[in-house]
Amino acid sequence: MDTNVSIAQVLSEMETQIGHHEGQEAFHAQQEVFHRDQRALHAETLAKVRERYEAFRSAATAAGEVVQLRPPAAPPAAELVLPDDRPITLTKLAARLIASKGQDETFTPTGVARELNQRFPAKMRRPADGRALSVCLRRLLGQGRLRLVKKGGAVHEAVYGRRK
Repeated sequence: MDTNVSIAQVLSEMETQIGHHEGQEAFHAQQEVFHRDQRALHAETLAKVRERYEAFRSAATAAGEVVQLRPPAAPPAAELVLPDDRPITLTKLAARLIASKGQDETFTPTGVARELNQRFPAKMRRPADGRALSVCLRRLLGQGRLRLVKKGGAVHEAVYGRRK
């Protein structure tokens, strides 16, 4: 530390620090008021959303008790007769499964893979996955046997439907 600093320099430096800290105190006081207002606004909105959530949840529970919702049953495996004597490709297996679906039913590659793995595990060398089925479904789309309902991307799957 330099001991040869003049009193005027020390006073000047201290005045600078005083000005800086006064400005910071005023700034943070303004921020405190702003954040208090924002907190009150969000607390009010949170209370409304919680109230409506509870009302909706109780109404949905009551409706669920009255109407017992069941997922649509998958067509029985007996509808698809597969020859046991010769191998079948994944695309052909997927095409047969899709042919058994309803006209307005939509599906994704992962959903088709899951259904194939459940219904025909013995027909495949290894379990089907969404990526392999994505290739098969694009092939069927190119042949004109499917329609694209929603285009897929790197983050979400494409959604397909039967050609009408």
